[in-house]
Amino acid sequence: MSNIMTRENELKQLIIPKRKMLDTLMGDKTRGAKFAATLLQAGLDYNLRNCSTKSIVEAGIAAGMLKLMPGKELGLAYLVPYKTKTGETVCQLQIGWRGYITMLERIGWHLKAYAVYSVDEFDYEINGWEEKLTFRPNYESRQSNPEWIYQNLEKVVTIVKARDGEILYNVMTKQEIEKIRLKSQNQKDHSRPSGVWFEWYEQMAIKSAIKRHIKRLPIANDDVTVALGLDDIAERGSIPDYQKFQKEAVVVEVDATADAPQLEQPKDVNAMLLSGAVDTNQMTPEQELTKALIDRGVARSKALQYAKENAEQANSLLSDLGSLDAISEELRG
Repeated sequence: MSNIMTRENELKQLIIPKRKMLDTLMGDKTRGAKFAATLLQAGLDYNLRNCSTKSIVEAGIAAGMLKLMPGKELGLAYLVPYKTKTGETVCQLQIGWRGYITMLERIGWHLKAYAVYSVDEFDYEINGWEEKLTFRPNYESRQSNPEWIYQNLEKVVTIVKARDGEILYNVMTKQEIEKIRLKSQNQKDHSRPSGVWFEWYEQMAIKSAIKRHIKRLPIANDDVTVALGLDDIAERGSIPDYQKFQKEAVVVEVDATADAPQLEQPKDVNAMLLSGAVDTNQMTPEQELTKALIDRGVARSKALQYAKENAEQANSLLSDLGSLDAISEELRG
């Protein structure tokens, strides 16, 4: 049996037991089957040949929990090789900039991002509360080779339309982009990027600008928060503990030392209950309130936000079912 066939069989043996979970995460069996097939195909990528099949499936399931199909074609989420401090090569999930836009679209926010080059016309004015942005890209004068892109990209502008229609602008300069690049483990040359940053400088710059803009928005959404946490760990040159993420929806570094601060995101109660890994008797009042609201049909992001804002009154709210029903009806509306 060829190495490819052996590897395919190993991946299938790991993916098949996860099918029920994938069906639930994706919403139905058809989407679950599509995700499983996509994950299998992504796992057979030549660039992941040195990664363990276990790490590939774990990273892929993490993408599934965010409802993002992994693979280069869609650009939502990528499975990439990463060498750990022990020398082992494992698979790492990285969220694509299209993945962030997709997650924002789900909750009613809209985002556009543009790279601005030296040959383009760009002007950004702020007059009190009023902002005016003019951008005329000069596509005829732009070049597609990586060296030209790196030398001539000046900034990235992101434009967000909030659910209430408000337009929010953000401009990230080349200097700010470079500061982010140089934080990456494999980017030590101040004069020139390397690897993925050299080949895809515009895309990496756009992603950096999108992430910064999202972090500044008043968004209380668990999927977006978790995605940012997973991606921040990846960009620091580490790897998340995907097993812990699957069981508890908590983001921590797998190789963090005992003395180092752990990056932990708010627990996704719905995902924890879905996996069956958490005893509801051990939940905090805030988590119980979140679950009670979700059970009454409140959107997960709204339930999490409300429970967080009213954590001190959680016990009293849980004991007053009439008030809880009224709150749920208001949040659903």
